[in-house]
Amino acid sequence: MIEDFAYSFQNDLKTFKIPDGVTKIGVSAFIFCENLQEIEIPDSVVEIGNSAFCGCWSLTKIKIPDSVTEISENIFRNCSGLYEVILPNNLKIIDKCAFRGCESLENIKIPDSVIKIGDNAFQNCESLTEIKIPSLITEIGVEIFADCANLKKIYYPAESGFENLLLAGNNAELVPITDSTSKKNLFWHVDGDILTIKSADLLKKISYDENFSWYDMRDIIKKIIIES
Repeated sequence: MIEDFAYSFQNDLKTFKIPDGVTKIGVSAFIFCENLQEIEIPDSVVEIGNSAFCGCWSLTKIKIPDSVTEISENIFRNCSGLYEVILPNNLKIIDKCAFRGCESLENIKIPDSVIKIGDNAFQNCESLTEIKIPSLITEIGVEIFADCANLKKIYYPAESGFENLLLAGNNAELVPITDSTSKKNLFWHVDGDILTIKSADLLKKISYDENFSWYDMRDIIKKIIIES
């Protein structure tokens, strides 16, 4: 394990290779290593702590191994030189403010496995021009693309109900994805007066949320089918 704050504020650090066998990078392990340009993370790493690389302004690109399933909060916050990120194929969560302030970020693909994107996750990513939201998504936080001045298009699963959240704080165009994959994975749909939804927990979360597009239909719904 690389301990919490292990290499924090070490401005003489320019490159770093994490040894094979390390399973965890601690909280703020490399925070404000302002001259860190390159870091290599082995497949043995399964967890990266909050703010691990926050403020590493000179870091330009990074690959996160497939063994990691969560991008922790503030992990790359204010990495203003970061322009390319390769995310894990098995990723489930991008937590709040994960890439906030990554002004140079141009190349990033959100894996299809992601189900949650936290508050302000991509805020102030001024170089981001388009992004695709995966069809399995079940939770999106507030202002995830706020102040993304050059964001032109957001591709998202049709009828997902996240339209207002996706457009908060930006002027992008929403482009619905209506292919067979996205249709198969929709987590709710309304057919006449029948609402079909994937879980009772999800129903509780969104029943009174005006951001969801079936909110205005709630008075006509007479039957609810919960799939699991």
